[in-house]
Amino acid sequence: MSRTSAAGSPGGSHAPGSGPPRTPAVPGPAPAARRTTPAARRTTRAERRVPVVRRVLADDLRAGTVVLLVTVVAALLLVVWPRAVQVVSDDITSHRLAATTPITRDISSSNQTPYYGASRGTALSAVPDEWETTFGLLDGGLRQAHDALPDPLRAGVLDARMRTSAREDTTVETSERSDVAMIKLRETQDPYLAEHVTLTEGRWPTIDDAPVALAEGPVERTPQPVGIALSAAAAERLAWDVGQTRQAFGRGDFVLLGTYTADDPDEDYWYHTPSAAQPAIVDSLDFGIILTAAAYRGPGIDPFLDRLDVWFDVDPSPYTSDQLSDISSQLRGFTAAPLSYGVDQPDGTLKLSSELPGTLDTIERDISATTTVVALLAAGPVAGLGLLLLAAVRVIASRRRTALALARARGASGLQVRGLLAVEGLLLGIAGGGLGLLGAVLLVPTAFAPAVLVGPLVAALAPAVMLAASAPPAGLRGVRHDSAARSTSRLRGVWEVLVVAVAVTATVLVLRRGAEDTGSGADPLLAATPALLAVATAVVVARLVPLLLAPVVRLARSQRGALSFLGAASATRDRRGQLAPLVGLVVAVTVAVLSTVLLTTVRTGLETQTWDAIGADLRSTGPIVDEETLALVREVPGVAAATTATEVTPAALSTGDDRLQARVLLVDPADLALVQQDVPGWSVPDLAAPTDGGPLPAVVSSRFALEGGATVTVDGQVVVLDVVDQRPEVPGVSTTSGWVLLDRSSLADLTGTTYLPRTLLVRLDPAVEDADRAAVVARVGEITGPSAVEVQADAVGLRLDDPTLAGLQGALLVGTLVALVVGASTIVLGEVMATARRERVVAVLKILGMPARGPRVITTWEIASWAVPSLVAGFGLGLALPVLVARTVDLRAFTGGATAPPLVYDPAALLGVLGVFVVVVGVCCLVSAALGRRVSSAATLRSVQE
Repeated sequence: MSRTSAAGSPGGSHAPGSGPPRTPAVPGPAPAARRTTPAARRTTRAERRVPVVRRVLADDLRAGTVVLLVTVVAALLLVVWPRAVQVVSDDITSHRLAATTPITRDISSSNQTPYYGASRGTALSAVPDEWETTFGLLDGGLRQAHDALPDPLRAGVLDARMRTSAREDTTVETSERSDVAMIKLRETQDPYLAEHVTLTEGRWPTIDDAPVALAEGPVERTPQPVGIALSAAAAERLAWDVGQTRQAFGRGDFVLLGTYTADDPDEDYWYHTPSAAQPAIVDSLDFGIILTAAAYRGPGIDPFLDRLDVWFDVDPSPYTSDQLSDISSQLRGFTAAPLSYGVDQPDGTLKLSSELPGTLDTIERDISATTTVVALLAAGPVAGLGLLLLAAVRVIASRRRTALALARARGASGLQVRGLLAVEGLLLGIAGGGLGLLGAVLLVPTAFAPAVLVGPLVAALAPAVMLAASAPPAGLRGVRHDSAARSTSRLRGVWEVLVVAVAVTATVLVLRRGAEDTGSGADPLLAATPALLAVATAVVVARLVPLLLAPVVRLARSQRGALSFLGAASATRDRRGQLAPLVGLVVAVTVAVLSTVLLTTVRTGLETQTWDAIGADLRSTGPIVDEETLALVREVPGVAAATTATEVTPAALSTGDDRLQARVLLVDPADLALVQQDVPGWSVPDLAAPTDGGPLPAVVSSRFALEGGATVTVDGQVVVLDVVDQRPEVPGVSTTSGWVLLDRSSLADLTGTTYLPRTLLVRLDPAVEDADRAAVVARVGEITGPSAVEVQADAVGLRLDDPTLAGLQGALLVGTLVALVVGASTIVLGEVMATARRERVVAVLKILGMPARGPRVITTWEIASWAVPSLVAGFGLGLALPVLVARTVDLRAFTGGATAPPLVYDPAALLGVLGVFVVVVGVCCLVSAALGRRVSSAATLRSVQE
């Protein structure tokens, strides 16, 4: 049959089953149904692309799930980090400022300014009318100065308060009805007293109750008693009834016109008016009971009351952590120059001072240390998450390679392919960033700031940018991934050298700068240095692993059995994708070890500092502790040992040509050794005097630079010293940096003076339970009388409750957990990246007769080849980084001591951390090996052929 007949002619019949005859082409316009406009063609193409995009995005959701999870964790960490730092910083600020006393934080006059009154007030004055001629002009000037204060300082500074008083207390006759042996009254004028007390009996003194020279009328009138008001407690103890007159030596007579009680005896107001809310009572061995009380006078100008005290109460509650630097500088500026308060007198200025700037500087230092440590711990996981995200993106790109190559073969441009990948990354990133932001807001509820959106925004855009930046495939031909091809990559060598150089440079700069020049807030360079060191260490390990495996491969080749050789040889090939999990594991181990070392260092340093400050299980200071009282304390059940310490001043230490002021500390060395046998790092030397009358053995403060011999002058006696040791402090005994420790009995024999101690140190029986300790402490307090009692165990607990310690412990815990999650995730992702290649190798080896344990051996070799060096390198770097932290971060912020604590490496804790990561790696090996046994050789080879 001819070609023409087979194909059919225009006029002939067609072959059966070949379909209806085709209509001949007729010249002319195309049918209407086949006409399409450009817009319609674009719509049709878009409709065809939607299913393609949907199928591409839905293909192999495992890698996309990894990207989503990494984005969630990254966004969560980037939002929680600054919010948690802000919360901890504000907690530290409020806690520390609330712990200060008004004497520390208030702004007060620092000298005894003479005051001669004023003739009139001002419109700004707010004193009561009866006090207008006395304090009106002064009050108006102080209010004007207060209104001129800059913000934010002014928000916490209240209106000024003032009082006048006599420079010396007045002694008043006693009563037979009272046990008080000496009465001292501090004459005071206070225009605002009535706002803080309640009059209980009588009336307030007025200007008519002032001395004759101040009252209206002729001076020749008969002298009258000076009217005063006392606290009800003072009047009751003195047996002084309202209306009764008593003689004041050198001041005439005083008549009690009224009594009052303080509305709130613990109010901050009373810190500036001592002995006002309650009288001060001292039981003296020489004089008996001495009572000192404030005696309030009425209005009027009295030359005898020529001491002026002015203070501005400071309420620190409005202050936040980010205002500390401004408040400190503003407060220093306010107190630097004398304050003119507008009174026309010879010296119409006030010199104000406050200890608050130093406190603010300490708080800022502690916040800076806490922020820096948190940044150190967060920088590593953030870097690990970044590399983990990069590795996950590479997995997606590799899984999408075949589909995208087919799209390119069917006419898609490189820009369209990149756009498709960017859409996928953007969808995953937006979902992960939103979930991370929501979780962070729920975990750390605090005031919202727009800056917190930067972290989740970066995390949301990162997958899209990374996927769009990945090179789109130009064809279906595979790419070589073996080590020989990678070793020729010059680009990789350049950036590896760059990473190592940057890490070394950052470390050198940070070490040169030290801890004194870090400033306030987190230092970006210091925060990034550990992460840079971890990445650089991982790069070096990645380069060294093939070199270390080469002799192992040769050894395995020479032995019987092929599995060891196959495992070692497989571990040396296709190492390009192992850098990300290697870095992640190094970072995780480093952060965990660093956290462990810092935690043990701070806890040990805290306990050591409390021992140095208290010196025993219990320390009491206050009343004199004589031998009888000490014997009673020793008989208390639960007391194992007790001793006393005496501080003698003034004294002078002479060494060479120098004569230095010092304090002599006197103890019983034998008793002190019994009490302080549990104090770490301290042993009491033998200070017993020699029998031949030679120099007295002594321990001298390390503050003194001794040149040749040394003598101390105390109580008119020059004592030659035999310095047996120099120490920075004596636990629980030394309160200053310049001291000399001597045996009490030896010095008493030389000077003939009896030294009465006021410091009691007690060691409790270790068998005493915590519940019974309070009873023992209370019983000791009953024996010694009112005193300041410190308990070492309670001091540690109080310090641990400080937000600085709480923030540090929280940061260390979270940092360790995040590092563990990142480390485990990098191992899992590394296994995901190696799955396809490993399945092909296992499939071929199964066909060749590999035994059942073969996949487990090969998987173990491949994981261990980079996991073991990563564990070792991370562990070593984690041990070295605390040295860098100790050199650059002021760890005193966490212990509260005068010196930084030494680093403490707890072997048990460190081995426990390493063991956790070994278990994680082992579990990953078992899981990968179990999955390798389920590989179908036929299916794998068929997919490779396709």
